[in-house]
Amino acid sequence: MARKQRDQARRDREDERKALEAAERRAAAERAAAVPAPRTRKVSLVRDWDALQDPESTHRGPSTEPLSQATGGRATTARSARFRALLEVLERRLPKRATDVPSLHVLWMASAHEPVRPLDTWKPKGKAAGARFRSLLTHLLLTYKVPTFLFAELSSTAVQTRRARMQLLVHLGQGGSMKQARQRGYLPSCLTKRMCHFLGQSRATRTLPEAIREAQVRAFGGDRRLTKALQGSFLGQRLLDDEPFWQTVVQWFCRQPMLDPALVGPLLDYIAHREEEDPALSMGGRTPAALMRGMEGWHAELAQVAKLRGQIYEPSGLRGLRFEEIKKRRPQVWTVTEILDAKTLAAEGRAMRHCVYSYGRSIESGRCSIWSLRLDDQRRLTLEVLNQHARIVQVRGLCNRAAEPVEERIVRRWAGAAGLSL
Repeated sequence: MARKQRDQARRDREDERKALEAAERRAAAERAAAVPAPRTRKVSLVRDWDALQDPESTHRGPSTEPLSQATGGRATTARSARFRALLEVLERRLPKRATDVPSLHVLWMASAHEPVRPLDTWKPKGKAAGARFRSLLTHLLLTYKVPTFLFAELSSTAVQTRRARMQLLVHLGQGGSMKQARQRGYLPSCLTKRMCHFLGQSRATRTLPEAIREAQVRAFGGDRRLTKALQGSFLGQRLLDDEPFWQTVVQWFCRQPMLDPALVGPLLDYIAHREEEDPALSMGGRTPAALMRGMEGWHAELAQVAKLRGQIYEPSGLRGLRFEEIKKRRPQVWTVTEILDAKTLAAEGRAMRHCVYSYGRSIESGRCSIWSLRLDDQRRLTLEVLNQHARIVQVRGLCNRAAEPVEERIVRRWAGAAGLSL
């Protein structure tokens, strides 16, 4: 009897595996039919640069503004010569696909600095275009090893962010200290000496804001769970204009070791709302119980406002997902759909018991889009996508729980199909 049960279980697993493979093949065929194959063409960086000498021309590559405007006018003779030589070398060593062309604006910023090594001796390292680009910048500009996260935002569409990150990269790569970088304005002035020390030790983080949050938590005595919660919030996505205030917020969280990390994101949203109303807001004397009562009242107010508004949001242009698989001989349908009106957004927040409705203004401005992951029409996750960067930055389940492994698998599947990063 036991042997028959084992054989039947083995046959069930085999049937499930075959059904899953067939579903994946169908999904791959649908994606291939929907997305046309990119054309292959020979890239001429020098030709593109010559076209950019016209102030009226617009760069149609990775950068989104005219290079002449971004650089403040025509190049000086020496810098232009260095830049043209750089393009000539890259043209010979780049892959042929246009999608692998690095940002001309980043290359232009790099040409402002005298190279520490001859360009002709550069040997590309790595197969991916990003790895080769990092090896080029390291060869030209850096004498000392720097954390990898310093390269992450060099291709950001925000020109000021690129310039600040390039200045910080060159400063540290040529022997400068974190303390000097703070004094020169490359880092937030509120960072302490201890935070600068921890920032220099950071290796596992992916961006500068994430590294700064980790350094702040370590300096204030917080734990790893709090670091992950802060990095998963808007504080881990960008540096803010009022960094001194938000450093006091990080310190407040570090002083609440028994606070559930799942509440960090909702409380940060509420604090941001309060700080927008009262720029003189202070965290002094506030208790977790008082903040949570205020947050719950704010949620109730948002839900009431949602009933009175019929706001329709513009689609982000990203593709959703419908994926069917067989589980225990039963079909399951996973869907990822974009939330495009205020009523649905409020319903998502009430059903999932989080404050996603507070993102209404960000959706209206086009900064982000909110998506709902469902299994057989039952809500499982709410996702936030930064539209400009094509990046999934938040994933929250019921009561702000983390994603389960099966849900994370579907999210990664959607990210790959929609061209998003995690």
